[in-house]
Amino acid sequence: MPLLPSMQHIIDNLPVVIFEYTIFPNGSRDFTYLSPGCEAILGVNRELLLNGTYPMQSFIHHEDWDQFSDLFESSIATEKLFIWEGRIIASEKNIKWIEVTGQPVRLEGVKIGWSGVMSDISERKELEQKQKESDVRYRTLVDSLPLGMGIHQKDKLVYAKEYAAKMLEASSVDQLIGKSVLDFVHPEELPAVKERMKSVMMGQPISGVKERFVTLGGKEIFVETSALPFIFFGQPAVQLILRDVTEQTKEEEK
Repeated sequence: MPLLPSMQHIIDNLPVVIFEYTIFPNGSRDFTYLSPGCEAILGVNRELLLNGTYPMQSFIHHEDWDQFSDLFESSIATEKLFIWEGRIIASEKNIKWIEVTGQPVRLEGVKIGWSGVMSDISERKELEQKQKESDVRYRTLVDSLPLGMGIHQKDKLVYAKEYAAKMLEASSVDQLIGKSVLDFVHPEELPAVKERMKSVMMGQPISGVKERFVTLGGKEIFVETSALPFIFFGQPAVQLILRDVTEQTKEEEK
């Protein structure tokens, strides 16, 4: 049934590619419909794609072809939804990221066909890459800070930075995970620290509170503690920041 002119106009002007891809009984496969947006997104003449003179492998990036092919063959075998993200070569100097979603359907007189959508996700991928680079820079910065950092959840440390292990004389971060931060608090300060922990869990952060800790090696140290309540993997937790002020405290007490 032909589309109404108004509907055809809408499809023709969508910022995506609407397609139908068909596998025929003789094993040949081709696009049997492409909306006009294909030329802007794929950089390939619509007629070249429709008459089969420009196969998909010729514009899909060679590093992404195997993944594309494997997923597509799996979709053929299972007749399940096909979803793929990958790079295409729109021109010699223009590589784009696209997302393809196709729903397999049985068609009269043919083996199987896919109706779906292709969209240009290059901007999204660029933002994702920038975010990854920013995360790496932030992680590098945090790791280089001379601060003991950890996450305390359900009365146990679930994350600790290497510097925290060094401060508390642990052989590695693994030696801290699973312990309560209270295990390192000097016995004389436990009542006060417990009260502060309760306040933090009720949403009241603390900043720069001096406390005495005892390391795994039995050494007494002074730390300046800051604690911030937050949600970690869907559960209440406390982010801890410890600054070793032992030497500073000794100097002040002279």
